[in-house]
Amino acid sequence: MNDEKHLVISDCHVTADQNLDRFDWLAELIRDIEPTKIICIGDFASLDSLSTHHSPGSKTDHDLPSFRAEQVAVSTALEKMFKYDPMCDTIMLMGNHEQRWDRFKERFPKILDHVDIEEWLGYTGYWDFIHPYKDWAEIDGLMYTHVPHTIMGKPIGGANACRSVAMQSTKSVIFGHTHTLNVATIPFINGTGQRMAMSVPAFMNDGNVEPYAQGLPTGWAYGVMLIRPQGPERLPSYEYVSMQDLRSEYEV
Repeated sequence: MNDEKHLVISDCHVTADQNLDRFDWLAELIRDIEPTKIICIGDFASLDSLSTHHSPGSKTDHDLPSFRAEQVAVSTALEKMFKYDPMCDTIMLMGNHEQRWDRFKERFPKILDHVDIEEWLGYTGYWDFIHPYKDWAEIDGLMYTHVPHTIMGKPIGGANACRSVAMQSTKSVIFGHTHTLNVATIPFINGTGQRMAMSVPAFMNDGNVEPYAQGLPTGWAYGVMLIRPQGPERLPSYEYVSMQDLRSEYEV
């Protein structure tokens, strides 16, 4: 029997002035279940301070948090999450929000060329392995990434994203970005096994909806996934732990 147990979190979107109690609950879950690997598949930090979606000088631009305030929030979240110093591998795959730093650095290369966002956010102190945005990591036979891309370099999305990813992959794929919990399975053509694609929920505060999605039927899910690999050409087993479950079990 495969004893590997992956705790998968995604899309925490930590920013300033945010309630971070959920990371205390997560620390308790980690201590209870003793995962063999903790895998974050991107957008741990929101980095709204580096957003280019707002016109300079506009009210929305003025209301964005400072980068320093976001640094402090991310550091606090990491300290809470890893306060029991779990004895397992920790893997981070960067998301498109972490990529905001790369675009920001391109604007000021003479000042920031020597600075890595992994160090500024404190990731290097907590994550054993850090992968850049769009990278893939094969972990115990499962393929992890923040979001799969088309051959044109566009993120695969929409209502049938999981089926599209499963159809194009050769192994089971776990990804984030959509903030939804969806699964699609596809049998291998020779009939000897299956593969799947899963989009995992966001680890944001329960019910939180980002400003760009306000008023839309998002279908977002909130929580973490426990995933157990079962070997080549076999579907992994998995369990959804909702934010409500975490609060009910661990809120002080």
